[in-house]
Formats: sequence, structure tokens, C-alpha cells
Amino acid sequence: MRIIIAIAMFFLSLALILAGIAERTVWAPEETKAMSIVMDSTRPLIVIPHSILGLHRGTPVIQAAGTARVFVATGREADLNAWVGGSSKTTIDFDTKTKKLTYASVDGIDPTADPSGSDLWRTERVANGKVSAKVDTSAEAAVILASDGLAAGPNRVTIEWQRNYDLTPSNVLLYSGEGLLLATLIYNIFLFRNIRNSRRPRRRLPKAPQGPRSRPKRRESAVPRRGRRVAGRNYALLPASLVLVGLVAGCAPAATSPTPTPTPKSSTVAKPAALQLGQIRRIVTSVAALAKNADTSANGSQLLPRFAGPALEMREAAYALQKKSKKAPALETIYSSPLTLSLPAATDLWPRTLMVVTGVQKKHLPNLLVFRQMTPRQQYQVWYTTTLVSSVKLPNVPVATDGSVPVTPDSAYLAELPQNLPTVYGDVINQGSASTSYRKFNLTNDSFYSQISKIQGDQQRSLTNATLTYQHLLSDPEPLGLATADGGALVAVYMKDITTIKPTKKNSGITVNALEQVALGAKGSIKGVVSTYGDMLLFYVPSIGQASKIKLLGWQAGLLKVKSL
Repeated sequence: MRIIIAIAMFFLSLALILAGIAERTVWAPEETKAMSIVMDSTRPLIVIPHSILGLHRGTPVIQAAGTARVFVATGREADLNAWVGGSSKTTIDFDTKTKKLTYASVDGIDPTADPSGSDLWRTERVANGKVSAKVDTSAEAAVILASDGLAAGPNRVTIEWQRNYDLTPSNVLLYSGEGLLLATLIYNIFLFRNIRNSRRPRRRLPKAPQGPRSRPKRRESAVPRRGRRVAGRNYALLPASLVLVGLVAGCAPAATSPTPTPTPKSSTVAKPAALQLGQIRRIVTSVAALAKNADTSANGSQLLPRFAGPALEMREAAYALQKKSKKAPALETIYSSPLTLSLPAATDLWPRTLMVVTGVQKKHLPNLLVFRQMTPRQQYQVWYTTTLVSSVKLPNVPVATDGSVPVTPDSAYLAELPQNLPTVYGDVINQGSASTSYRKFNLTNDSFYSQISKIQGDQQRSLTNATLTYQHLLSDPEPLGLATADGGALVAVYMKDITTIKPTKKNSGITVNALEQVALGAKGSIKGVVSTYGDMLLFYVPSIGQASKIKLLGWQAGLLKVKSL
């Protein structure tokens, strides 16, 4: 019997090893699958939909060739179609009858453009004559091909699916077979040792006396047996009893176990994140390099590709002051790394919002930048640059792969409408605890509130022969906000502080501080002055019903202009 076990173990190990080898050779699928198409004529933009990339298993590699420059980019199919819009394009399709790639061209009315460098692309490659690019098909990826956006695109396209064959099954079979073969060898060693020992001479012992080989059969008693020992011998009745119990149970009423009602699925579908982490890093790096060059030369026109709205206005005003005086304050440097927070909007519409925190260093407070993309063909532009308050803790936000829901300026689910924040917060600055909105705000460690309220208080006490009026207005009509994980929102607003000072006595004048003198070009004015400051503010606004209060997380302020009355 032991020899039979050893033989079985040997053949089983041999079968496992052969099966593992077959998994890698005979039974292995094709390593690559390729499909090609040659187009007689193409439009400036060529689109390969996501469905084409998923025709076969594996990672597709796009090989495009033409007579001139060849550009290949990948992105989400919805974003790619939005960028192409109504421009002339060629779409690659698949014929289910012939099992071949086909194409169809459409003439559009919208102008075409060079697609290279768009923030919507996850990856892009460009070369002369021929280019090859591997495509990650996750998250509804599609491909756009072009030359320069004006000339005809490449006319030869090949899609090759490279299969990453999983060697785990074959490894399991090979390792199991080798292990069993080793166990068989060890088993045989002990087996042959026992056989050799059993062949040694042994002393024969006399046999013990044997009893009679046949015994009279015992007659069964006709008396019925009783007791516990009798029940253990009726094994033949057990299956029949189980069958009977099963039949009786099957006849039980079904109302005792009600059928569960399926839970209805939500009809709302979550929107995907507008950007991936690689795209966000590329955007921030581009902005940091452009801002560095513009800050060095104090040239506002260099900011136009990547800055707009409040951030552009305040930086151009700072450049104007720097050109007039070397004592003008320097601007906050925008760093490209490290990125400690990346929060894209979860949407497929435009405009789109992006928030990032960067520049975390030992001697420098981090910055929170708010970007906005107005249309698919525009780049993401910086609208707000705020320096986070020291030791501030940001609320929990969704992960970058999920994105955050955009917040509208009139979001009624928040404790305060985003569009009302400047006027409400300004009233708290002006009146302090006497303001009706004072209890809405958490003013602990609010450096902006403490500085501005102190400046206003000092001015009111020092200017006894003048009248002062303060206005805190919403300058940009559309505050930008993204929802946090707890139902609140991060809201960026642009507030303008307008201070009007008029003398109350004739032949008396108003003097201004050193920075305002640079902007005014004089030390003061006899009739009075109007000073306008810009404040980019970042608030955390809780939802209605939460115990937490509105809190200022970051800010940047700067002088915009000073004029005489």
C-alpha cells in the first residue's frame, strides 16, 4: 500500500509540473492583438472613442503615423468631445460584420485649434512622422490625434493590445508540483529504509493455541429488546426518518419567512473628478514657473495665460507699486511643491474649480490656490491666492480621486450664503460684538479680523477732525466653493475694503500712510482720499444645523488704488 501511495504522489507531482509548463506555453493566450487602419483623408482632429480601446483585453498602444508632426493625447472621453466641440473631426469606429476598424469624417462649423498643452489631457506625446503612446483605459479614457490642429491629422493608425499575462496560476502549479516531488522523494527514502529493515532475520515464536474455527450461531430471542443499547442499532431507519422530516418541513406554510423587498437604488449618479493627480501637478508647476518669471520682471502681461479675476487684479496692482517704489511689499511666492491638498471639482460641466495647498515649509506658511477653468479650451487659471492662517486646521475633504461637489454662490444649505460673506463679515469688522452676525463667526486666531478692526479703531480715534466711512463689498459676483466631507464648504470670496476720509474743517488736509503715498503720488489731500484694498478670503462655512461656526482659514490683502476726492 505504501508503494502505491509513493507512485501516486510521483505521478501527481509530475502532472502538476506539466500543467504549470502548459499554462506558460500551450495554454497561454496571445501576447498581443493588433488592428490597423489606413485613411484616405482625415480632418485636423481624429478621435478614438473609449469603446474602441476596449475591443480586446490588455493595455492598448496607439501608433500613429503621418507626413508631418503627429500629436497623441489621452483624456476622459466627455472632456475630449467637449474640447473638440463642433470642429471638423474624424472618428474611428468598428464594423461588427467585417471585424475591422472603420472611420467617418464630419465637417464642423467651429474653428479648430492646436490641442497640445491642454489641461484636460492626462498624457500627451508629439513627434515628427510617427509617435507611439500607451493608453490607460481606466476612467473612460479616449484618444485624440492631430498634427497641428489646422492641417490634416495622421492617416495611419495601429492599435496594439499588450496583454500582461498573469503567471500566478502557473507559479502555483509549478511550486506545488516541485514541493510534492520533494515530499515524494523524502517519503520514498523512509519507505525503502523500512523495507530494508523488515528483511532482516527474525526469531520465530510458537503460535498460541487456537480455538475452534466454527462456533454455533447464536439464536435471536423472540422477546422484544428494550433499553438504550437497542436504539443505537437501528441505523437503517435514520435516512428514512430524515426524508420524512424533510417532506414534512416542505409542507410547512411559506408565510413564516417573508420574502425580503429589494432596496431601491439611488437614481443619482456621482460625477467623476474633473482632474487626476498628474494633471493637477502639471497645472501647479506651470503656474509656479509663470508667476516666478512675472514677479521677477513685475510684468503683469506675463500672467495672462494662467491668472484671472481677483488674483490677476491684485498682482498687477502690486507690480505697479513696485515700479514706483522699491519699498513696496514683495508678493507671496507660489511654490509648485509639495502638494498637501488636491481638491478638484466632481463635475462634467464648465466652469470648473480646483483647490490646492502648496508651499508647506518650515519658515513659510502654506498657500491655498483656487483655480478656475471657464471653457474646455481654456487653461486652468488662478483666481485666488490665500496664505493659510498660522496653525489652522483644514476640515476633512473628499479624496482627490473622488472630487468635491461645487458650491453655488446662493447655496441655501450653508449657514450663510457665499455671496453674502463679505458684507456679513465686514459688518462684524466694523461693529465687533455689537454686530448681529458676530456669533456666526469663530474669531479665535483670526489674524485678519484683529488687524483690520484695530486699524479702523486707531483711525477713528486719531482723526478727530475728519469723517470716516468703511465699506466691505463683494467684488467678484461669483464666489468659488467646494463641498467638504462633513457637508460644509470651502468658499473663496473677493472683498474690497473702501475707506473714505473727508476733513471736517476748511484748510485742513488728510495724510495717508507710506504705501498709500506711493499709490497717490502725494502725502495726502486737502479734499480727502478714498483708499481701496483688495482682500482674497478663504472661509470654512458649515452647513445648516451644525454646531461649528464660520471660520476664516486664509487670506491675502493688498492696496489696489488711492485717489483724491
